[in-house]
Amino acid sequence: MSSSTTTTVKKNKNFIYFGDATIDEDFTCPICMEPFDMPVCTPCDHTFCRECIESWLDKDTKLCPTCRVSLNLNSLTPASRIICNKIDRYLVKCLACDQTNIPRGQFNDHCQKLCAKIDVPCRGADLQCPWKGSRDDLQRHLSICAYEQMRPVLNDLRTTNALLNEENNKHQNQIEHLTAELENMREEFIQVSNQLQRLRECKFHTDLFDFLSRYIYFEGIQGCYLKQK
Repeated sequence: MSSSTTTTVKKNKNFIYFGDATIDEDFTCPICMEPFDMPVCTPCDHTFCRECIESWLDKDTKLCPTCRVSLNLNSLTPASRIICNKIDRYLVKCLACDQTNIPRGQFNDHCQKLCAKIDVPCRGADLQCPWKGSRDDLQRHLSICAYEQMRPVLNDLRTTNALLNEENNKHQNQIEHLTAELENMREEFIQVSNQLQRLRECKFHTDLFDFLSRYIYFEGIQGCYLKQK
């Protein structure tokens, strides 16, 4: 079954359908009466544009627009690939550049890569160039764009800055390595100092023991000598 309505503008789109007589009404949303856009199906086996049915259910009415069965957003499922492929083959006309016979499924690619009248940013947008205009004006703008003319100098500066950062990181790593080695040496020095201190204490105790031993020994000899007298 087919529709014979006049050519329509798809809501929120920059195209019109070409030859509405070829659009089967079985592939038309009952809410907006236009070919499905991101179609979803209900448990009661009806199909709608996702935006249309979500707007419908956001209102107080929580019923299917077609059969009035209770419905909620969580019950919606994406339509089959067959339906999507069918709709994507419909031919459209770009409202910006007037090009015709564009399959709807390829319209986004047309806008992003081909359409001469679609507004695009300057290639220098990454350099903060504020220009935005139609694609067919882009080359003329680029020929006078001060931001693009500065790009080679900025690229050289970025390269130099990257090399300097790399060198700085290398020096920073060397400093961290030397700092770690210095800390290890400091800890080793402390350990050696502690060992020397313990050795000194041990030697002092040994010397004191020897002195006392000799003292006791001589005192004992002297005592024996005095007794013999």
